Amino acid sequence: MEPLNLAIIRIRLAEISSRILVIFIAVALVTFPLLVPQPLLVIQTAFVDLLLALIAWFLIHKHVVTRFSPHLVIATCFITVTPLAIMCGGVNSHFMYLYPISPLMAGLLINNRSAWIVAAILIVQILLLTLADQYLPAYSANINTWDETLLRAYWLVAATLLTAVFVSFYERLNNRFRKEMSELAFKDVLTQIPNRRSLMEALEISIAYSRENDAWLTIMMIDVDQFKQVNDTHNHTIGDLCLKWIANRLQSSLRSNSDLVARIGGDEFVAMLPDVDEVQAARISELVTANIAANGEIDGTPLPDLSVSIGCASARGKDLPSAKEMLIRADTAMYRLKSVKSDQIPA
Repeated sequence: MEPLNLAIIRIRLAEISSRILVIFIAVALVTFPLLVPQPLLVIQTAFVDLLLALIAWFLIHKHVVTRFSPHLVIATCFITVTPLAIMCGGVNSHFMYLYPISPLMAGLLINNRSAWIVAAILIVQILLLTLADQYLPAYSANINTWDETLLRAYWLVAATLLTAVFVSFYERLNNRFRKEMSELAFKDVLTQIPNRRSLMEALEISIAYSRENDAWLTIMMIDVDQFKQVNDTHNHTIGDLCLKWIANRLQSSLRSNSDLVARIGGDEFVAMLPDVDEVQAARISELVTANIAANGEIDGTPLPDLSVSIGCASARGKDLPSAKEMLIRADTAMYRLKSVKSDQIPA
């Protein structure tokens, strides 16, 4: 479950970063020419950069791009800064001071390896701009001697490397804290499986991914039958053990690398199954029902007989509704099954 939580956090950070990038470019576009007059070509390029940043933010905000949204933010930063740096004097450009920030962004938004990749690309670019210094235009840069250019290139490379090193240490220190916070925010305290918040975040991402790739997605609403009677007949301690056992059985019945099981309240669970169609969903539903109906025990304590009612909702690609509508469909199917079961119970 940790990779999914991490993916959700990365996507959230990517959206925030893309919004900050838009604001930064807009503010700079208005304020910088007021301080130092800029050539028309530089202003026009900055307007194009603002448009590109807005497009990137829109794609991430609307979940058009999900998995690669952090990469889109980093690419947008490169695309917006590089042309301005080239036309304003290369290494001597004031835009070069933004370069060392890029490894930090890559490390926070993607991972430590990406920070070093970005740092390596930037260092190569700095060296190329240094060698090509005499051939580059300088629309808004001061004239510098070759020694000053080399000195500036040296410190840009040093600052970029220092940022990458900082990201490496930060990543190590942050891993433990992030794991603890993810568990508090995304896990159910009793069963130690994802909670409702985690489910809704993951479902939004899975729906967007399935729409992009014309893939199936199935939601299973799982409700424990007569659970109140279990609590009344035994006690709430046994009831809690039953919920923990059911959560374990659900996880063992599904694919650990792609499926998600969440407890959304009381005795209700939801399973999210990517790339599973209606026929497969019916077969998995039967397997889950059989696994839970088996007699079980937890921590050496025998458990009472348990059964569940499962309702499924499946859709594919562009036909996928919203996350809320998917849950409503699965919930309706589950209560329909419960109604059939109640009619079969002898009076």
